[in-house]
Amino acid sequence: MEWAEPRTVGRVVIDFDPDWDHPMESVIRFHPERAVPFTVSDFQLENDTGEILAVVTGNYLARREVRLPEPVSLRRLTLRVLGTHGAYPVAVFGIGVYA
Repeated sequence: MEWAEPRTVGRVVIDFDPDWDHPMESVIRFHPERAVPFTVSDFQLENDTGEILAVVTGNYLARREVRLPEPVSLRRLTLRVLGTHGAYPVAVFGIGVYA
C-alpha cells in the first residue's frame, strides 16, 4: 500500500483468505491437518525503505493483528508472504492500517 503523504502506523490488521471452502473438522474427528493449508503461516511487514517492521511466524489465524513496538511514519507498507501451511496461491481480503 502506498500513500501520497506519510502516515503514522502503530497497528495493522490483516484479513487473510483461509479458503472457507476447506473448513477444519471438529476436534472430535480425525483429520491430517493442524492448520488450514491456505492460511498464511509466515509473513513480514516492511516500510518504504525495505526495513522490516514486524515478522510473524507460525500464524494460523485468518485475521491477524500486528502491533508495532513503536508507531512509525511511512509512505508505503509492504506485506511479504513468506509461507503457508502447505497450499498456494494465497489471498488477502483486506488490510487495515491504524495509528
